[in-house]
Amino acid sequence: MKSKNKSRREWPLFTIGYENYEIRDFADHLKAKGIVNLVDVRQYPKSRKPGFSKRELERFFAADGIRYIHIGDLGSPSELRKRVRTDKDYKYFFRQYLSYIEKQEESLAQLAEIIKQGTTCIFCLEADYSYCHRKSLAAYLNILYPETFEIIHL
Repeated sequence: MKSKNKSRREWPLFTIGYENYEIRDFADHLKAKGIVNLVDVRQYPKSRKPGFSKRELERFFAADGIRYIHIGDLGSPSELRKRVRTDKDYKYFFRQYLSYIEKQEESLAQLAEIIKQGTTCIFCLEADYSYCHRKSLAAYLNILYPETFEIIHL
């Protein structure tokens, strides 16, 4: 039986953006990494890209044995997304998102518990994590739960 004090390596947290994927390739990539929990961290789980809206994802990944979970409170608020698209001020975006996410205690705790249940990947649209809220979300989880999660950006 494993110790209750788990090391970073035992609870990886993957992050990915689906922007450059078709749904089957996205699923194959996740399966190859051993993902069992796919957490949608978009505020609104809708997409113009076929296959990436909530109901489609639930059905598709259930058939692949991957649990799909949506936690909209961890998405970046729409006013922040709109502003950064216009002004490209990512420093402001990330500061404001951090201020927002600090207030999402229940959703952060929910995500932490999901991660502890099996290999988890958080996702949204943005392909480049350096321009995405999921980078800040993952980093903030490491502040809340030090020495718990290893962050791996796909």
